[in-house]
Amino acid sequence: MTERELALAYYEAVDAADHDRLLSMFHPRVIYRRGGYPPIEGVDALRDFYENVRMIERGTHALDAIVCEADQVAVRGGFTGVSRDGRALSAEWADFLTFDHGLIRDRVTYFLAPGV
Repeated sequence: MTERELALAYYEAVDAADHDRLLSMFHPRVIYRRGGYPPIEGVDALRDFYENVRMIERGTHALDAIVCEADQVAVRGGFTGVSRDGRALSAEWADFLTFDHGLIRDRVTYFLAPGV
């Protein structure tokens, strides 16, 4: 599977809440940086994030753009869903993925929101 295909499969697995499948796409020493959370380091911490910490109950990613260069993939899109407490969620975002031996080793997510 190419890096592009793996990135696309990742969002499908997230939307399906298929944690085992999505976690299989990450390097054991993954580092995930996401605004509002401390860095998530390692697959076990990433599992805990998806199963216990992530505020999203369910939702759908719509991908607007994907750019691939060597071992890096940038993805931009939107998300609509529902939080664990039942609130409607909607956000525009961008992800930057770095791959190591065919697995996601580094992920950074940015959200388009008022701030600075």
